[in-house]
Amino acid sequence: MVTRAQWLRTSAHTSLPHDAMGQRDHLHEVLREADSWLFLVRDAALDAENAIEDRIFRGTAYSAFIHEMRTLLGAARDALPLQEVREATAQMSPLSPDYSEGSARSWGRAMAVEALDQLLDALSVMQPSDGSNVASRARLNDPMMDLQP
Repeated sequence: MVTRAQWLRTSAHTSLPHDAMGQRDHLHEVLREADSWLFLVRDAALDAENAIEDRIFRGTAYSAFIHEMRTLLGAARDALPLQEVREATAQMSPLSPDYSEGSARSWGRAMAVEALDQLLDALSVMQPSDGSNVASRARLNDPMMDLQP
């Protein structure tokens, strides 16, 4: 015989989504689009067959994109209340856990802030580091001179 509690647990388990981050494909698509745009703009900026004005424009756009992304990601990370949530969770004792709703909210908030910090950090690390170099090389007659294939 199945108890009511077992039935409720089973029902909840089967009806609730177990893949909380189920829309990962959207994140992958956004990252692919940004990466494709960066590749195309960088490639055009360093293509000696393009007009120098076009190369300079694209090199500057490439560099500005990277600079702005780093700046915005840094600002977003700086705005996170990391110290506040770390102090709040440090006060929670693992020896005598407080199972109150307030503690659960504090713990959930702390985990969300930490996860977002890690996500923003990962996005920062993914940014290309050659922005100013591409912008400078785009101004040359042969942007690829002195570079090994």
